[in-house]
Amino acid sequence: MQFHIPEPTPPHPLQRSLFTNFDVEIDALLGAPRARDSFKVDGAGLTAAVLDTGLRVSHVCFKGKVPEVHNFTGIGAAADVTDTNGHGTNVAGLIAAGTTDERRGIAPGAVVAGRKLTIYRGEFRLKFDQGV
Repeated sequence: MQFHIPEPTPPHPLQRSLFTNFDVEIDALLGAPRARDSFKVDGAGLTAAVLDTGLRVSHVCFKGKVPEVHNFTGIGAAADVTDTNGHGTNVAGLIAAGTTDERRGIAPGAVVAGRKLTIYRGEFRLKFDQGV
C-alpha cells in the first residue's frame, strides 16, 4: 500500500490576538524562551534522534535541519522515513522546529536524526538486525 502525502500549504503568521491563553500558559510552564535567553543556548551543535513514526523532512520547520534519516521498519527504502501518521513529525517539531513563529521548538538550533520505527496505530516494525 502506498500513501500520498501532499506538500503542506505555506504557513501564514498568526497574529498575537489569535493565540489562546493555553499557548501562553505552555510557554510560561516550559520556560523555554526564557531559558534560551538567560543561558544563551538554543540547541546549536546538538542532534536530537527522534525514534517514532517517521518525519516529514520537507516541512518548512525542518529545512536544513535533517542531516540523516533511517527507516528501520523493513517496509520501503532505508532512506524513506515518510511519516504517514504525523506523530513523529509533531515530536520532532516540539524539540527542534527551526522557525521564528509560534511553531518554534524548544531547541531550535538542534538538528534532527529521523528514525522511523513504527508505521501507524502503535505497530512497531523494527528490524533488530539493523541496529538503531
